[in-house]
Formats: sequence, structure tokens, C-alpha cells
Amino acid sequence: MPASSIIGHDVDEKVKSLPRSTLVCTVLVQRVHIAGQQRHHYRRGNFISPKSHTNSMAPTSADPAASAGRPVSVLFVCLGNICRSPMAEGVFRNVTHAGTPQQHPLIKEIDSCGTGAYHAGDSPDSRTMSVLADNGLTDYKHRARKLRTPEDFLRFDYILGMDQDNVVDIRDEAKKAAKKGLVNQEEALAKVHLYGSFGGKSQKEQVQDPYYGARDGFTIAYDQLSRFSKGLVAHIEQEAARDLGKTTA
Repeated sequence: MPASSIIGHDVDEKVKSLPRSTLVCTVLVQRVHIAGQQRHHYRRGNFISPKSHTNSMAPTSADPAASAGRPVSVLFVCLGNICRSPMAEGVFRNVTHAGTPQQHPLIKEIDSCGTGAYHAGDSPDSRTMSVLADNGLTDYKHRARKLRTPEDFLRFDYILGMDQDNVVDIRDEAKKAAKKGLVNQEEALAKVHLYGSFGGKSQKEQVQDPYYGARDGFTIAYDQLSRFSKGLVAHIEQEAARDLGKTTA
């Protein structure tokens, strides 16, 4: 569908000449009351401000990017929440300019956690912090936590595992919560994805746990997560454009 048919009369001709992804974001900024809907506090670092504690009963959807391009929330998950998932969070915050005036209008909240509580309360692995710093992501702060059930399934739109084991564990937690009547199983499972399915070299690309290896494993993870973050942003923008097109059809 031509960009002009999606945008309609919301913006002038000069704006319509911008790239498609910019057009989608421009229209959403105009249509959605960002200031009102995004009164969330973002945590960490030079590019991040204090973390939000939003209502755990936030709206859910079987299609995470539905509701006409509403801003979405993203949760990154690994095993212990000290290596891969906090690195993924830091990279994605940087890519989307979280907590800054340039924050991507389609991103509402970003967080990370682990499927286990092995390191609950700990800071990220020093090698994670070192690789982030080497790439200009400084002053990032995080305390590891375990996946919260049912809160995280109600709160986040995308719940992204770093490897297949993470994905299986997350889905198991969703099913347990559904059996207790705490979440809708179909909606909860629809939010769970392997992160590598966004921007990976294949739909099954995994981020291997670098914890027991050398520092170069963290560098490899960073390179993967950088690719995935761009792929995820592109996916979210495409979903928003599609849904926005439906509302203007």
C-alpha cells in the first residue's frame, strides 16, 4: 500500500516525502497522545531514566503489535538475567533512544529478566558491562530478577527468549499461569518468541550463553543482539503500518 494511502490527510506533502518508517512514526506521534500514554519512567544509564512500575493489568492482545500501532512493551529473557538479557535490554534501549526526547514512539517500556532466580538482585556480569561500554553504552545499571508470573505476561507485548530453552521455559510458565486462570493461554503464548526470529540469520538463530566462556562470547552476543534489535524495530514498525492502514482503509 502506498505511504500516502496510509497517511491520508494527517500530514502535509513535505512530510509525505519522508521514508516510510519515519512516516509511520510521524503519524503515530500525531495520533497517539504520547505524553499521556507514555508517562512511564525508564531506567538506567546515559540514555535511560528510572524504571517504571506500571499496572500489571495492562491491556493484552493475541497480536502483540495490534491496536492500531499503539506503543508496545518488550521483555528480554535469558537464564539468570546477568549476561544476555540485560545486554539485549541495553542495546535495544540505545537503538530506540529510550528515556530521551528522541525515544521511538512505538516503544513504551523495555525490561529484562531470567527464567531462574540464581542471580536475583545481582548486577550484570562484568563482561556484559565491559562489552556495552566498549560500544558506547555507559552507566547502564540493572538488578537481575526472575520472570514474574502472571505479571509479566499481562504487562509486556513481546517476551523474547535468547535461546530455545528460554522460550520453552517461558511458555511453560505461561501454561501454568493459564491453568490457574491467571492469564489467557493463547494470548500469553502469542507474546513469546525466540529473539533471533527478528533479524537473525535464520528463524532459529540463538544467542548462546557466554557465562562459562571467554569474553569473546560476549562480543559475539553483542553483535547478534545489535542485529536482532534492528530487526525487532523494523517488525514493530511494519506491524504498526499495517494496522494503521487498516484503520484508515
